[in-house]
Amino acid sequence: MKVFLSAEWIAKRLTEQLRRSNLLREAERKGLLREGRITVKPSSGYGTALRQFKRLCADQGWELTLNPAEADLEIYSGPPWEKRRPHLRPSIIFTNVEFEGMFTREEVQAVNEYDVVMTPSRFCVEALRRQGVHRPIFYTPHWIETEKFKLVERDWNGPFNVLCQASVLFDRKNAWCLVDFFIRYRSKLPSDMHFTVKTTESHRETDVLVDRMRIVQADLKLEEYLKLMASSLLSVYPSTGGGFGLMPGEHASTGMAVAIAKNSALKTEYFDQVESAFFEIPMRYGSSPLNPLRTSIPDYEGLFDLLMRLYEDRTTLQEHAKLASDFVRTQMTYERRKDFFLNAIDYTLRSVDREQLDELDSVFDYYLGEFKLQQMEAAKLCGIRF
Repeated sequence: MKVFLSAEWIAKRLTEQLRRSNLLREAERKGLLREGRITVKPSSGYGTALRQFKRLCADQGWELTLNPAEADLEIYSGPPWEKRRPHLRPSIIFTNVEFEGMFTREEVQAVNEYDVVMTPSRFCVEALRRQGVHRPIFYTPHWIETEKFKLVERDWNGPFNVLCQASVLFDRKNAWCLVDFFIRYRSKLPSDMHFTVKTTESHRETDVLVDRMRIVQADLKLEEYLKLMASSLLSVYPSTGGGFGLMPGEHASTGMAVAIAKNSALKTEYFDQVESAFFEIPMRYGSSPLNPLRTSIPDYEGLFDLLMRLYEDRTTLQEHAKLASDFVRTQMTYERRKDFFLNAIDYTLRSVDREQLDELDSVFDYYLGEFKLQQMEAAKLCGIRF
C-alpha cells in the first residue's frame, strides 16, 4: 500500500515556490527556514504526528509517496485551515482542538471534506462532535517516545529547578507568564529555586540568563534537551488548552514531576487517568496582555503556594514523579497505542472506495494560517498576502 502524507507535500511545494522565485536563500539567511527547505517543525505536535505516522507506515511495510495520483490513502496531519480538502479518497485528517469552539463553521466544513477524522485526545473527540463534525471520529492518542525520553536519576534534595516548555514564548500556552511570575515573586522565592522557559522560536534564537531565570528560544539538539530535562525536578505547563498533551508526557517519561492545568486534553489524558500522579496548577480568568488570545492564565498566588509546598516536601514531589513516570512508560507507549491508529486506517480503507480528486494548482491555493511562522514569513517574501 502507498500512503500520501500531505503535510509533507505542502512543505515541499512551498519550498519549490520559494526556489523558483529565487528567494529561498534569502529566506534561509533571515532564519525563516532551515537546510534549504521548509519542513514540518519536528518539535511541534503536528511534527511529532508526522514522525509517528512515518514510523507506523514503516513498521507495516507501507510505502510513502508525495504523488497523490499513485497513493491508496491520504493522511493529512494539521489544522483544517491549511488544507481544506483532500486530494483523493479514502482520506483521513488528523487534527485537534485546544478549546471548545476553536474551529469556525468553514473549518468544520473542511474537516467534513475528509472521510475519517483522527484526533489525539478524548476531549478533542467530544469537542469536534459538538462543533458539528459528522464524519467518523477515531480517538488516536499519541504515544510518548519512551526509548528517547529515558528515565534518569535525579538529586531530589538538590537545587529546585523548574522547567516550562512551550512552542513560543508569547501565546496561549502561557510560557511568558512564568517569566512574569518570577519577576513579581523573585524576592519571595528560595535562592536555590531556578526557572527555565524553553521555546522553539528558531527564527530568533536567544539564550538569556537573568538571575535565576533562563529563557531559551531555540531548537536544541536531543542531547542538550535531555540534559535540560534531567537537571529539572518539576515541569510546569500552565496552558489554557491542549490538543496533544505531549510535553507533560515527555517530561514525565524522564522521571520529572509534572504540574499542569486541569483542562482539555490535559484533563482527559492525564488527570482523568491517574489524577494522583499530577499536580494541578490553579488558573484564573480575566484579560491579560500576556495572554491576548485567551482569558485563562495561571493564578500567581496559587502557583506560588504550590511551588513552595513542593519545595518543602520533596518526598511528595518524588512520589508523584514516580507515579507519573510509571503511567507514561507503561500506558503511553508505541506498543500500547499503535492499534488505535491501525484500526482507524483499516476502517477507512474498508469503508471508502478510491477516487482521485482534482489536484490544486499551487500550494498557495491553501490558506496557510499558522502552519509555521517561517512559512508565513517566507510566503510574504514571495508577495503572498492573506
